[in-house]
Amino acid sequence: ELQTRGDLMLVIRDIFNDSGLGKSEFADKIGLTQPRASNLLNGHIDKFSIDLLMTCLFRLGYRFKPSYENHTLTMKVEAA
Repeated sequence: ELQTRGDLMLVIRDIFNDSGLGKSEFADKIGLTQPRASNLLNGHIDKFSIDLLMTCLFRLGYRFKPSYENHTLTMKVEAA
């Protein structure tokens, strides 16, 4: 779980870095207060659940589509 949370936080940070938005604007977009968004962007992993991180990605316009076929699990990420 810790690895998954870390991976999701890194992706959100990368999206922020590419967005050109300020921290306050980005916080509004992901539905967090500016201090909470700063905690996320600064890697305070213990303060975020996988569920909340997935919700942030959903608010940024991304969907995760897991699929299981022939004993193989895959995960697609689609822009909404």
